[in-house]
Amino acid sequence: MHPAKGFFDEWAGFYDANYEDQEIGDVEFYVNLAQEVDGPVLEVGCGTGRIYLDLLRAGVDAYGIDISEEMLAILEQKADEADLTPSVRQSDMTDFVPTRKYELIIVPFRTFLHNVTIADQKAALRQLREALVPDGRLVLNFFVPSFDVICETYGDPKTQSVTHRGDEYVVTDVSRIVDVCNICRISHEATTTIGNW
Repeated sequence: MHPAKGFFDEWAGFYDANYEDQEIGDVEFYVNLAQEVDGPVLEVGCGTGRIYLDLLRAGVDAYGIDISEEMLAILEQKADEADLTPSVRQSDMTDFVPTRKYELIIVPFRTFLHNVTIADQKAALRQLREALVPDGRLVLNFFVPSFDVICETYGDPKTQSVTHRGDEYVVTDVSRIVDVCNICRISHEATTTIGNW
């Protein structure tokens, strides 16, 4: 099992609450890209629908995959509430079987970085290439922290408060370098604590 699956299955209920106040600012970018193509679009790591649902609202022929059934369940509930019809399925980007060819594949919000081994990265790129039409586009998002950021902040816990379904939680995030030779292998841990803090 891909290590991201268990994390996102457990984290799904808190995901939207954790990110709702953050200015990520990428939804319009991906919607505009998708509207430029004349054919289907695949979002890899569509999660709870932060971008995917806006693709549907914009009339894009959008499909999605995500490794977490729990995240997809939230996406489908939100789509139902918005009277949208999603075409999503649970799948791992390293070994999914494309059901069609896509004009555009997007992998937003550092999702590709959950492939922490070179073997998984290559496997995902092979699958994504297989899913594209011959002149299709693959758009990936990466986060490459500066050396100063790594030295100053990695290993130090960062906490924030999150309200989910009327309960308050403290979310602690710790970034650690797992492999100094392969800097893209960074571990993120998030824990929640119910109650007063």
